[in-house]
Formats: sequence, C-alpha cells, structure tokens
Amino acid sequence: MAIRERVAELAHAGGVSAEEGSSDPVREVLERVRPPRQFRAKYKAEILAGDERAGRDGKGALLVREGL
Repeated sequence: MAIRERVAELAHAGGVSAEEGSSDPVREVLERVRPPRQFRAKYKAEILAGDERAGRDGKGALLVREGL
C-alpha cells in the first residue's frame, strides 16, 4: 500500500487529520528521512577485527550490539 493511500485511509478513519499542521502530511513525514549512515575507516576496521575474533554466536552479538 502506498504511503499516500495509507495516510488517506487513516484520515478517513479518524486516526490522522490531514488538516492538522500541514496540507500534506505525507510530505512532512518524507522530509524527516535521515541520510544514509556513514562510518569512519577506523570504526570499520574495529568491527572487522571483532568479527574475525568472534565465534559464530559472537558475530551475531557484535552486529546486534553495534546496530548493524
């Protein structure tokens, strides 16, 4: 389902008012999208080193801990 269709559906159901705050709530939401994350070379090297040291279970824990 497209975002505009979902917003219209919610507005119709009373969950969201398209009149509150702006004339286009979809545009308001889309403008808040964060740019892609950027990582420094040192951080990448530390993650790769940790990945090489970790066992199978440790790799998953590393990724979860770092939010990757």
